Amino acid sequence: MMYTKEKWLEDAKMGTFKCLNCRIGQAIIKNYKEIFKKGITEVDRTALEEMSKNLWDITNLSEENYAKDGLLEKLIVLSKFTNEYNPEKDEKLRKQLLPDEVLLTDLEHCMCLEYLKPIVSALRGFYKDEIYDILQKRRYLINILNKMNELNRRIPKYNYDAAKNTIDRFSSRDEYEKLISSQTAKELKSIFKNYCKFPLSENAIQTPAQCFNTTISEIVQESQPLLKTKQESKQFIERVNHLPKQHAIIMQEYLRNALKNIGITLNSIMELQDMTDQDIAKLLDCKANKIQALRTQKSTNESQDFINLLSRGLFVSENVIRTGYGQKFGNWNDMLKGDILKEAMEDQNKSKSQIINQIRENIHSYIESEENFKKILAKFSNVFEAEEIAIFSSLEECFENLLHKEDAYTLLEVLEKLNNA
Repeated sequence: MMYTKEKWLEDAKMGTFKCLNCRIGQAIIKNYKEIFKKGITEVDRTALEEMSKNLWDITNLSEENYAKDGLLEKLIVLSKFTNEYNPEKDEKLRKQLLPDEVLLTDLEHCMCLEYLKPIVSALRGFYKDEIYDILQKRRYLINILNKMNELNRRIPKYNYDAAKNTIDRFSSRDEYEKLISSQTAKELKSIFKNYCKFPLSENAIQTPAQCFNTTISEIVQESQPLLKTKQESKQFIERVNHLPKQHAIIMQEYLRNALKNIGITLNSIMELQDMTDQDIAKLLDCKANKIQALRTQKSTNESQDFINLLSRGLFVSENVIRTGYGQKFGNWNDMLKGDILKEAMEDQNKSKSQIINQIRENIHSYIESEENFKKILAKFSNVFEAEEIAIFSSLEECFENLLHKEDAYTLLEVLEKLNNA
């Protein structure tokens, strides 16, 4: 199982939002509105030169440092990603809009660019400065607002608790409530404005080199437990491989079918199905924070009925969530996007959002009971075909994510004793 950049950002690990506590990052986030408004669609060298001085003023970079980092060019490129940050389409977008090979090569090694893309994309509504746009829940926006609110504690007499309540209220609101709440938009905007007021010189990170060194240090520190786990899993599988074939098969089947870390399996399935917390919550008719919480847990106290409902919402068999192995029946997104949505819009005199909501209601009726779910699979068997999937690509990964490793060791010891006997 790959640990993708998207999941890394989602987990807010390894300094994902360091930019928010960085002199250059804060300055760019604060002043990006001007770049966003220009809407540059081509890499225009003249435009780059015109904006260079502005960037030096914003970040207090010297011309020498600017020339070395090429930071302005990278900022201009950011404008191409502001509409909607999607890591999977990232490379395609670069190739389509950036024919300059030298610039592309430079961008591939720009840590600032990679960190800032999801941030400026999430803050798009604040740059447009319209109530409707501010209240759109974009990927990572809640995390960014919470981080800004934490940093705003540095401001004397800042009301952290009131701002936190606003973010929580915004996070839990449904689409209709968000649309009519100008007060919520005003309060969220206040969090952003307060963040932008803080003196650049008082940020924890002042230079790209400092950010790089801190990140490397954190990577080394955080990798120690992982390296230890990798070593443990390697040694365990080596013991399995020394068993006779008939005993090794028993151990291998146990590793595949034993309970795994549910947070890991859930994150992987959501990534596979391209579904967010909000997507799932709307289909299940539950709060998004319930899904968010489950994604951080190793095990769960949720009822079996809820896990079954969750599996139907994800369109996989229940054992995929529990063990990482099982069946995938399709993807509900096929009904919410593409030809099915297009045909529905042509046949009905309704808006796109109305049709999507209707489709979601239909999906909810399909998944609310096992009986209904089986009926819809049978009815559309030519569309929804079951396929075997494996979240974990090796026995080592299976072992690393076991919920009860002690049981695996007990079984292995029993099989080794049988072999010795």
